[in-house]
Amino acid sequence: MKKRIYSYLIAASIVVASSCKKDIGNYEYHDINKVTFSEFGELGVVNAVYGKPLTIKPEVSYTMDVKGDPSRYSYEWRYVDPADRKIHVLATTKDLEFQGVPLKANSYTFFYRITDKETGVTFDKPFTLTVRNEINEGWMLMTDVNGKAQLDMLSLEVDNTFSTITDLLAKTSSGLTLKGKPLFVYGFNLTTPFVAPGINTGDYALYVGTDQETNRLEPEFFKWSSIYNAENEVYGYNFPENFHYDVIRRAGPNRSYMVSNGDLFCYDRTTNIRYSTPLNFTTSTGTLFKVAPCIAVNESDAFVSCVAFDVVNKRFVKHISPSNGTVSTFTDPPAASKKFSYNIGMDLIYMDYNTSAKEVFAILKNASNQYWLARFTPAGTQSYFDLLPATDFDKAEKIAISPDKGFIFYNVGGKVYKYDVPTKSTTTVFDKGTQKISVLKFHAFHNSTGFIKYKDGNKLIVCSYDPALPADKNGKMEMFNVPTLFTDPLTVDKTYTGFGKVVSLHYRERN
Repeated sequence: MKKRIYSYLIAASIVVASSCKKDIGNYEYHDINKVTFSEFGELGVVNAVYGKPLTIKPEVSYTMDVKGDPSRYSYEWRYVDPADRKIHVLATTKDLEFQGVPLKANSYTFFYRITDKETGVTFDKPFTLTVRNEINEGWMLMTDVNGKAQLDMLSLEVDNTFSTITDLLAKTSSGLTLKGKPLFVYGFNLTTPFVAPGINTGDYALYVGTDQETNRLEPEFFKWSSIYNAENEVYGYNFPENFHYDVIRRAGPNRSYMVSNGDLFCYDRTTNIRYSTPLNFTTSTGTLFKVAPCIAVNESDAFVSCVAFDVVNKRFVKHISPSNGTVSTFTDPPAASKKFSYNIGMDLIYMDYNTSAKEVFAILKNASNQYWLARFTPAGTQSYFDLLPATDFDKAEKIAISPDKGFIFYNVGGKVYKYDVPTKSTTTVFDKGTQKISVLKFHAFHNSTGFIKYKDGNKLIVCSYDPALPADKNGKMEMFNVPTLFTDPLTVDKTYTGFGKVVSLHYRERN
């Protein structure tokens, strides 16, 4: 039996070997029609603007089809969507032509594919399509045009210049018509996406506020829906007529504080504690008190406590944890280090957080119409308290404190002053004459800590307007370099014009 099996195996091996030997040299090789492409864009990158026309007409040649008969080929413009990491087909034409690019702002890996229908062979040309929003980044300007609120913008271009866009909500067909007098525009990134009832607008919140209402906008294309009204963010609150936010501030990566009609609210997205019961009440008595429409928070850091001012009892209060249902009072330091009592008994004129000193700067007025500067940490350590004898400070209209130099800037009419705290000296920075000043500030860039992209946080921003010019074009925004020496003059860094009277401004950042 074994001998018979071995005989079969040997015979089969001979047949296989023989057939393989006969097959050698029987293949025939033919050239196929190959496709070659021109380069797309510069270094394989094509730049486009969302909603704007785009045309890509590739120069294509074929090795065995001199005329390039289009009926012989099929075409696909394929791309990988970063959102779902799937391949999608955008078009099936030889050329890519759009009156308005439909893809959202992002960078896409594209493949232009040509298939030779006679051979079934496909050829791909890879390139990158970078789509940006025309209004992707830049200065958002809440302006006053004949007493009405209008949102304008200085939009950052690819060459790092800014173009002026007036009436942004109309130009983007936002769907929102601003009602009332302008108050503010403000935006901030979140580590945790912003979610409210029926709302999920991603990881950026952009607010526009007037004296009649506050609304949020979809952050990429500024679209609006009625569910974006601020009333949908606040739970269980007895809304007054024309409910609106007076101020809103980011406090760390996932928390924000808001003041409305003297009530203070906290929204913490990590614990999902939302704006609801006001925090400004006395625990022992349960009575509410009003807080000033200015709060001190570190907008660009993870230290998220909020300092507020009780205007009824004339004292500083603070809110540290979202689990705390009310603000708490400060404990005065021991006598040896005490410079003032937190139950200060004065009126608050100005308050903000200084990122360089990591302190709260507060300017107050006593019953004798004297002005005082108080400096302290949110934890309660006091560093300074003294009179502020600046020239004509009783007439000050806008106030701003340099984050790195500590100079106090303020204006009286068109004249801007600078006050030096250590020497108690005042100097005139410049005088704009008949022009009016509407904004005086140093902007707190939220991505400044650990980033190098935004470097203008130490520049003084002055927004002015000329009443003699048309209301929609009379505004000006200037950014000034602030020298280290008090006696050195300020120098103009940037100037922008072509919009209305600026009431508030905020930079729409990108990581």
